[in-house]
Amino acid sequence: MTLIWIPAGRFMMGTDGAGDEHSTEKPQHELFLSKGFYLSNREVSVEQFMWFAEDQEYKGPRLVDWEGYDKRISPNIGCPVQQVSWLDAVRYCNWLSREEGFAIAYDEQEWKPIPGAKGYRLLTEAEWEYACRAGTETEYSFGNSDATLSDYAVFNEQTTQPCGSKMPNAWELFDMHGNVCEWCEDTRRSSCATNAESDESSRVLRGGSSLDFVNPQRLRSAYRYSIAPGYRGYSIGFRISRTP
Repeated sequence: MTLIWIPAGRFMMGTDGAGDEHSTEKPQHELFLSKGFYLSNREVSVEQFMWFAEDQEYKGPRLVDWEGYDKRISPNIGCPVQQVSWLDAVRYCNWLSREEGFAIAYDEQEWKPIPGAKGYRLLTEAEWEYACRAGTETEYSFGNSDATLSDYAVFNEQTTQPCGSKMPNAWELFDMHGNVCEWCEDTRRSSCATNAESDESSRVLRGGSSLDFVNPQRLRSAYRYSIAPGYRGYSIGFRISRTP
């Protein structure tokens, strides 16, 4: 994996746009991220995830009842892995941390973040939007119009494409819009979004996917929704981060 350093900084989170699809994103508000972090410049691929899934020597918590990724949606090993739950993603993070000699970032009894841990983890929702925006305040990381969305995002497709197939944002991050939706660390309750629902039973998803056919609004930098952490979907994957 290639990790990009994302420096600390301020940004405007959310949107003041009109319409029901913006309701949980309002009001737009300034946030300050006091710590920089490393972020994978691509989503975790099928190949990278299968190193974990097929590691017979690994002694830590393994996948539970995982039936594999959907080969129709990700037709080659360079495509993003999907059909992974939030729990699958954090198990992968702990596996990779151990492989590279870092302290794990998630408690393996309750699967909660370990404060101050230096291992691999998912992005918080605020970190995700900050990285996606890459210094912008527009609807997408490249502007307000979706006319050039297909240059940056895999969407309106029956399948995903290999990670990094489209143009990156200004911080050299690929597929922040489209390809697969990405799990964030936050529950709805813990999110920094001002209008976040009071819900600790779901985890936030960001970025939209290749299967968003009609509504490119779902690929906007501020678009957000959530689902149960055990859910596995053919449009859902993840990318990893780490705080030094």
